[in-house]
Amino acid sequence: MFELIVTIIILIVISFILNYKRIKDMGRKEDISKIKVRNSIPSLLNLEIIKNFESYMAVLEYHMKKAYDIIFKDQIMIYSVEAIKVDDKHFEEVSKQFIKLVLKLIGPMLQNEFEYMYGNRETFLFNITEFFNTKYEDDEVRKASQKQLMEDNDE
Repeated sequence: MFELIVTIIILIVISFILNYKRIKDMGRKEDISKIKVRNSIPSLLNLEIIKNFESYMAVLEYHMKKAYDIIFKDQIMIYSVEAIKVDDKHFEEVSKQFIKLVLKLIGPMLQNEFEYMYGNRETFLFNITEFFNTKYEDDEVRKASQKQLMEDNDE
């Protein structure tokens, strides 16, 4: 009798163990299928971004130009007309305002897509900053004002 009870208890324990293992394995299969779906979505998004790269860049450039025009008129133009450069502290502040304005103009959905396209937020913001720096260095108003000053000094 004692052996029968021990055998039944052992069978019950073994069935619990096998059942637990089966449930655990099913969970892994579901997790693996979720991982496959998650990994396929970025590759589809990559394909779309690659197909529409020129359009993405056109949209980003449009908004950066628009933001630069706003910041230029509000913060930089007076310096350009006077033919002087913005001091470093003010330039850093204006750069940050430019980045905030670009992000505001493109909105959160496009911002996420651009961050994904560039790999991360830091790289995306770096590219926005580079655009601003390049536009500032190529400031035609300041160059024309400097040229006018030189001509006035020559006379």
